[in-house]
Amino acid sequence: MLDLIERLRERGLGVIMISHNMEDVRAVADRVVVLRLGRNNGVFDVASVSSQEIVAAITGAAENAVTRRAARHVPADQAPASTRESSDD
Repeated sequence: MLDLIERLRERGLGVIMISHNMEDVRAVADRVVVLRLGRNNGVFDVASVSSQEIVAAITGAAENAVTRRAARHVPADQAPASTRESSDD
């Protein structure tokens, strides 16, 4: 399937792929559009977005197990604001 999508892409044709498999999507897509509950929940350039951001748009959750796990491996000053701990406490 992915080989066929690549061949069509090389011919300049567009393909709509519906999948939850982020590895497959990222392998062949230039752009990802997330539809959630019948609404556009985001348009992403694959080269500049993380899988975690796409998953957050799919699930409707800005913070979930994936983003929390990713935040533990990113320096605090580079983590998304929604995953940083507040210093106002």
